[in-house]
Amino acid sequence: MKPWEAINHAMTTLGTGGFTVTDKSMAYYDNFLIELAVIPMMILGAIPFLVHYKALKGNFKTLFKDVQCRAFVVILVILLVPLFAANYALYGDVLNSLRFSSFQLISGLTCTGFQTTGVHDWSGTGIMIMCMSMIIGGGMGSTAGGVKLIRVVIAYKWIRWSLRRNFLPPRAIISVRLGDRLLEKEEIVKIVSESSLIIILWLLFLFAGICVLSSVVGSQFQLGEVMFEVASAQGNVGLSTGITNAGMPYIAKVMLILNMGIGRLEIIPVLMLFRALMKGFEPI
Repeated sequence: MKPWEAINHAMTTLGTGGFTVTDKSMAYYDNFLIELAVIPMMILGAIPFLVHYKALKGNFKTLFKDVQCRAFVVILVILLVPLFAANYALYGDVLNSLRFSSFQLISGLTCTGFQTTGVHDWSGTGIMIMCMSMIIGGGMGSTAGGVKLIRVVIAYKWIRWSLRRNFLPPRAIISVRLGDRLLEKEEIVKIVSESSLIIILWLLFLFAGICVLSSVVGSQFQLGEVMFEVASAQGNVGLSTGITNAGMPYIAKVMLILNMGIGRLEIIPVLMLFRALMKGFEPI
């Protein structure tokens, strides 16, 4: 890669922006070594800045102890296995399937948006797995989008805690460990209610975008491709199945702009802005 291109791509990789100086993203280079260099930078851009700070201060163990870093690795492995299996028939051999599947999955999960292959050629299973990765997104306190890893971890902890409650006596004291914190029932309920509100609202706006885009694009694209496009927009990823283009109807453009804004600013601030515009700003 030429120096000027390398500088641009280094900035857009660490910032999980995904912009490139080519019209084919990383597929333009078709270079395995470049992809191998980009992958760790995408991951670094999607983990919390606090982890970066602690690591730079000499505490490298935080990379392995942070709950979001560990969740990233677990989710990546869980999603990569079926994605690899779904793409094996398309690429015909193990190395190519692993190469394109892993890069695109990391690009989606970190919300970077670099593209090395035509995602529209993937099976419905592959597209849905990519949708899941873009909905989950990166860590809280990073430049990545999505609902954030910490909220997924909280949802998992809540489900596990609730199941344990059903199998143990009513007086049993069950605590939940979230990172270095040991949470009791009151704290668990408070944290879960806040996270659940964001997740539900995020999914509602995602559903609204899917409905609008489905009615506009018609039968030209399948439902999975529409879901992929909206999840990519709201997760601030930038991957596309080909729906987003200069000739797209204006109503679809407006809807995706709204999805992108909600995904970048978080839902609660956007709703507060709408409320203020409708009812007027309260004096400080």
